[in-house]
Amino acid sequence: MAKVKEQIMLTGGVLASMAMSPKAFASFVANKTAANGIFTTTEDARRLNPATTTMHAVFCYGWWDSPSALDDGYWICKNSWGPGWGLGGSFRVAYDSAYIMQPDYTFALEFNKANITQRLEDIRQRLKPHLSYDSSAAGCVLHAPRQPQRLLEFVQDLSILSSTLSMATRPRKADILADVLAFNLGWMHRLQLSAATRVPFRLCGRTKRLLYDILSPTMRPSPSPAVLPSPLPPTTPASPSPPPAAFKLLTIITCG
Repeated sequence: MAKVKEQIMLTGGVLASMAMSPKAFASFVANKTAANGIFTTTEDARRLNPATTTMHAVFCYGWWDSPSALDDGYWICKNSWGPGWGLGGSFRVAYDSAYIMQPDYTFALEFNKANITQRLEDIRQRLKPHLSYDSSAAGCVLHAPRQPQRLLEFVQDLSILSSTLSMATRPRKADILADVLAFNLGWMHRLQLSAATRVPFRLCGRTKRLLYDILSPTMRPSPSPAVLPSPLPPTTPASPSPPPAAFKLLTIITCG
């Protein structure tokens, strides 16, 4: 379920299939839902007759989670029946109903360059104009794009950038996400998790280092110039004078 939600946030939606008996499918067609407007069926798809089971392809693009129960909620989907059916062409289906979101019948489409080098360059070019050092926190970087960006999309970019590191130093995607949330909760009065998932994002510590090679030299802190030691005087003269005894001997010979 978590993987499906991740793909919805990254790519906009997933293709899925619902499996229903003729009776359940008739109720679905008639848009018969519970009082809360959610289509629910308690059928066990594994016990359905394959000869009479109806498979219905849908596109799911959202969800709702109950705050009081982990597995209670619904998917928001639409089919090809047009806006005159359901909720303007969409509908809500309860988690685990109609065999929806089963691994063998759930697909997501991603369009990425096959060449990882080109993908890395695309990410660097996309992030670079929106990076700057945080003047209020030494050693931290701000990512402030002009357009809204999902936190998970940004973490996905950072995860791809981390692929250039060795396996021993490469952070997991979950660790990158935790770092970004940790450095944004409480910053700019962001006291709730929902606020910490909106741009701008502040990055510090190991996560910031993933962006270091993108920052231009003028954006990086300038190191202090190294102090060079003064040269030592030579240990022996370059052109030594002749010893005094030899000079005196030469004078005596010349005068005689």
